[in-house]
Amino acid sequence: MDNASYHCKVVNKAPIQSSRKQEILKWLVENDLPHNPLHTKAELLHIVKKNKEKEEYAVDEMADKHGHEVLRLPPYHCQLNPIELIWAQVKEEIRKNNSNSSQKLRVIEELTRKAMNNVTVENWKKCVAHTKKVEDEFRRNDIVVNHMVEKFIINISNDSSSDEE
Repeated sequence: MDNASYHCKVVNKAPIQSSRKQEILKWLVENDLPHNPLHTKAELLHIVKKNKEKEEYAVDEMADKHGHEVLRLPPYHCQLNPIELIWAQVKEEIRKNNSNSSQKLRVIEELTRKAMNNVTVENWKKCVAHTKKVEDEFRRNDIVVNHMVEKFIINISNDSSSDEE
């Protein structure tokens, strides 16, 4: 899964510096953390910082409940996501069939439905296979780069390899 904001909704998001004091107090109460409501906002945020847990995402919790694990793609690597190829196919079909370049929502909606219904299991198989080839290419390139880096060693010690003394 990519890191689009709609995939990364944080569960029990901790307040931040720009949060209002009331929001901070509410979070502390909801998380059953001892605090003094008379403390300053900075003092309350210090309590939050000491007690906040690692951020968890709603989609990860949903996947986990069904026995799955979400693997996130590195940023700016949409070529590793087969759905991007499917979306390209859908958008191309909409573009081809929008003969009068209508911007009317109902026309675009109908074209979109038709294009999505035309996506086949075979299309998905091809897109997944292509993505696997791209992944394999990344792996091969990574191995080559690692091998080249290991060969490229610069000795910066004071020892001289010459016989000059």
